[in-house]
Amino acid sequence: MIRFAVPALLALIPAFLALSIWLVRRERARYLLRAATILLVFLAFAGPEIALRRPRSYVYFLVDRSASIGRTVSDGELFEAATALAAEEPTKTCGLIEFASVASVVSPLGSPLQPLPTDPIDDSQTNVGRAIELALSLMPPGAASQLVLLTDGRATDNLRAAIGAAQLAGASVSVLPIGGSVSQDAVLVAFRTPSEVAVGRPFALDGEIEAVEPSRATVVLYRDRDLLLAEDVMLEEGRTRVSFSDTLVDPGSHVYRLVVKADEDPIPENDQLSRLVRTTTRPPILLIDRAAGSIAPALLEAAGLGFVQSEALPSLETLSQYSQLILSGVPFDTLTGRESADIERFARNLGGGVLLIQGEDEVRGFAVSPIEDLLPVAYSVPEKEQEPSLGIVYLLDRSSSMRALTQGVAKIRILRNAAAASITLLPADTLVGVVAFDDVHQWMIPMGPVGEGVAVYGALRNVRAEGGTDIYYPLDDALSQLIQAEARSKHMILITDGKTTHEERDYPGLLDRLRAHEEITLSAIALGETPNLPLLGALVDAGRGALYYVTDFLKLPQLTMQVTQRLSRSRFITGSHDVAGPLIDEASLDEIPPVDGYVLTYPRASARTGLWVGDDPLFSTWRVGLGSVSVLNTDLAGRWSREWVGWTRASALFEALLRATAPMNVSAFGLRANLAIDGDDTNLTVDAREATGELADFLDLEALLLPTEESFPVPQVGPGLYHASFPMPVEGGYALQLSDPTSGRSTTVSFGVPYEAEYRTTGVDRDAIEEIAAMTGGVVLERGVALPADEAGAIASRKPIAQELLLAALALFLIDLVARKLPRRRTLPSSSNRNTGTD
Repeated sequence: MIRFAVPALLALIPAFLALSIWLVRRERARYLLRAATILLVFLAFAGPEIALRRPRSYVYFLVDRSASIGRTVSDGELFEAATALAAEEPTKTCGLIEFASVASVVSPLGSPLQPLPTDPIDDSQTNVGRAIELALSLMPPGAASQLVLLTDGRATDNLRAAIGAAQLAGASVSVLPIGGSVSQDAVLVAFRTPSEVAVGRPFALDGEIEAVEPSRATVVLYRDRDLLLAEDVMLEEGRTRVSFSDTLVDPGSHVYRLVVKADEDPIPENDQLSRLVRTTTRPPILLIDRAAGSIAPALLEAAGLGFVQSEALPSLETLSQYSQLILSGVPFDTLTGRESADIERFARNLGGGVLLIQGEDEVRGFAVSPIEDLLPVAYSVPEKEQEPSLGIVYLLDRSSSMRALTQGVAKIRILRNAAAASITLLPADTLVGVVAFDDVHQWMIPMGPVGEGVAVYGALRNVRAEGGTDIYYPLDDALSQLIQAEARSKHMILITDGKTTHEERDYPGLLDRLRAHEEITLSAIALGETPNLPLLGALVDAGRGALYYVTDFLKLPQLTMQVTQRLSRSRFITGSHDVAGPLIDEASLDEIPPVDGYVLTYPRASARTGLWVGDDPLFSTWRVGLGSVSVLNTDLAGRWSREWVGWTRASALFEALLRATAPMNVSAFGLRANLAIDGDDTNLTVDAREATGELADFLDLEALLLPTEESFPVPQVGPGLYHASFPMPVEGGYALQLSDPTSGRSTTVSFGVPYEAEYRTTGVDRDAIEEIAAMTGGVVLERGVALPADEAGAIASRKPIAQELLLAALALFLIDLVARKLPRRRTLPSSSNRNTGTD
């Protein structure tokens, strides 16, 4: 096949053909050589190229001998698989390369394939890129190459770079999946500890073990070289969490090593992880406590935890001196934007732990606050939540007194508008009922989801003021309906002047029913100048609600909307509720006393809930940047935690809450360090800021690696940005202490160097194998699938032939030149045309 770089010049060819035909017809064939010469020159200027195809004939088999393969497939099986593939390609010249951490030639191209060597090999990595680069470098110059990988696809190097090298060389890489999973392997996948703890304070050490199938194992914990414990655990399929605690009584640094030992464990290299923990004598906790009677300070003292107590949140610079922050008795609606932002920066950027204790006083009345986005729980019902979270019944007094006018507007009309405006504020899944009463009562809106609230206006339009007043029966009926309703938070809002008939009405029994059903609250809005405050006060007291007093009737809609908003946002659940959850076992407690109330919330997707009340979270935590944030959904002032106040193990529970909130790293104000392990190097990047938040330049940052005591400078590489690299240390637990002598600031980053990723997982990575084959033009060699044929896999190349055409044009020109120089034979005229003489 031929193509032209400048095909526009081909438009002259028809003109040359026409000229040639004209010359032949005019018997001027001697000019055809000149025309052909010019034609060849134009074709040469058009940039002609011809396509060449070279069939593949060289194949290198790249055999993976890394740990993930070697634990499941023998060397003999690997060699047999390679020779079987070579036997299927008798016309190809084959070679064999083995690879793991490094790659080496076993059989050069053209020589018989030799068995894999028996010498020990570093199988801690799977460097596919090195094997591909070695094979391509050994291919004959200009030859097309075909590679065959025998691997499980679990590369530990940059797989994309290896694929790119093959693509640039035009080499297809076919893959024979090989390897299997190890069913008996127990893998220690995580080990977490705080980087810094207070002297004499217990702290948690958590590990996660992954097993393919249930099995028994022994978990061993070391501190430096001392054995702390060894205990048997039953591993479940999937992940099993183990948790321990320790206390350091002296300042210093210690390396903790967690080891899991299972019977017949084929990969012992993935059975241990290490972390470094440092101690400090500074008070680690700042307690902001504004609640009268809160037991938080007493619990901290009973646990022997050092803390500083304050009523006001300090500046971020002062806050950075602590590792944990506790907010107790702090109403969320009193937090300013700056305070909320400082709390978030303390957790996210400085790696602090934040514990918020929220009871009714903390949550009541707040609508939208930046602090809400920081919490591991949400106050709004999730979209997939099936059970309505809120049920409200409005009881509206429509007695004849509501006919009176207020500034020219009928009171009954104001009442209807107030109820309608309030109901439309509620979420669509809220169960709502409306009861209108005089001396009889009527359900204007039966209990049901409010939806878009469109039907509310039509139903309330029929409320007319007439008759006397009887509160008892509508309250009794509404209470019965709410008892049967399937909602987590239930409320009644009574709007009346309270002037009712008392004949043959069992109000004591009604009050007892209200007290008995602690999940239901009753609030009342008292109307007029002289409402029946004793009756209304008794009702709201039994219903654990609030009493609101309205003398200016025009303010009723605004007040009703505020009451509705508070009920819908707070969603308090009262009554005695049992507490359960994994934190009970982690705190070594047999049980936790019930709570008398809590705030209804919903855990976010990545939150971990340690305590539950039924299906609702009581204590949840999650990671926020470098730190963590936790929420306890009940108070510590005794209103909802009455049984916790006198409980002898309350301090142990509180300490468990703090352990769950403890930060993993300790930062410093203005210094944010990040560590990343890349191959054989560890990269340290530091973002430095001034107290004002501006970038900090020209600092003399120094880093100290513990426990090796190696130090090195961290030079500036950009505005407020500092960077240094150092060789990755061997497997173990370390801490990097970063100091700024110019300001006296320092920060510590704890990290662990784990075992090689090669030991993490076994089994074929199907996605990686298919990606290698698809992106290089190879195939996945399964049953019935062969290597690409020579022609199908030939390399297409193009050769320019302009030079050849110009040489041909030159040859024609010379021939034409010689032809024109040769003498021509003259033709004599015929006898009839000769001149004859006459006499």
